[in-house]
Amino acid sequence: MKKRTLFFTLLGLLLVFLVSYFFAFIIIVSTPSENYRQQVYSKPQSWGAYNSSNTGGFGEHQFLFLGPPPGSTGIPRDTAISIGEPRPVGVKNLSLSPQAGALTRVDEHYFPASADITIYPSELLQPNTKYNVSAIVGGKPSWWIFTTSSEPSQKTFSNTQLTFNGMLVALTTATAVTLIASTTILIQKKRHTKMLGSR
Repeated sequence: MKKRTLFFTLLGLLLVFLVSYFFAFIIIVSTPSENYRQQVYSKPQSWGAYNSSNTGGFGEHQFLFLGPPPGSTGIPRDTAISIGEPRPVGVKNLSLSPQAGALTRVDEHYFPASADITIYPSELLQPNTKYNVSAIVGGKPSWWIFTTSSEPSQKTFSNTQLTFNGMLVALTTATAVTLIASTTILIQKKRHTKMLGSR
């Protein structure tokens, strides 16, 4: 009887593992996360300092570093947009015109007080297009321009990497769910044994 109970318990846990793995994998692979988007979009390879002919409103914040560089042309369509702050000045409402779908903002802080603010578009930038990046910097409206290249992006979502990452996350999720289920079963068995022993 005990062997039969153990068999069905293990079979149930295996079923829990397989079902949770399947659903986690399907959800992850069918919904690319911001992490995957950032693998597709590159932070600018070069930065430009403040230049009054290609930017406006930065004023005393000329030590900021902007990417793509102000006034630059031939920028890859898979570029992200970044502002580097050697010292904190406050960057709000960072936006791109014309729009490139939804923008995801990522702030990276470095010791002692510097930061990189990056926005990742949800779609590739248009070819041969002049883009205006605007933000409120240090409380003042600011902007700079750059122009994309005519070449299509060489980067694409890596299906292999997406699948591999999905498998790893799904495996971790399924393992965690199975452990929770097995712990719950053990607790219930102990309670049941205690109740029988107290009679």
